[in-house]
Amino acid sequence: FAITLPLTLAIIDGIIAHVGDQTFAVPQSAVQEVIEVDPDKLRSLEHNELLTHRGHALPIVRLGRLFRLATTARPRLHAIVVGTGLSAVGLLVDRVAGHHEIVVKTIVDPLIHVSGVSGATELGDGRLVLILDVAALSRGFRERPRVERASA
Repeated sequence: FAITLPLTLAIIDGIIAHVGDQTFAVPQSAVQEVIEVDPDKLRSLEHNELLTHRGHALPIVRLGRLFRLATTARPRLHAIVVGTGLSAVGLLVDRVAGHHEIVVKTIVDPLIHVSGVSGATELGDGRLVLILDVAALSRGFRERPRVERASA
């Protein structure tokens, strides 16, 4: 027998993270590390949140604010550090659920395009999960004017 797979499918390793009641996948190839964050250690500077990490300031992007999701206060959060050097950014999530191999289905419909989302996948339990485009998220964070970041 022969199996024909669409060219738009790919299998990658991903980190599964939760923000409120929403679940996201982050391609593991883009992840440098996952760190636990004490919310009291976050500092604000010119409408941006920063965390001192390994002796340097790490910009923080709260996915809950970015995607306008309802979140609850937690004593500990997690940051998924993506990028390297000066382009490193921490994606702040409520919790990290683990590591999964995921089948990537890109979203090609121009009416469904969401900045920061590169595709979707289905977990083994049937839940649909959005796959984050970490390059677009960090690039968009650095290119947005400071006033827009504050309102996000």
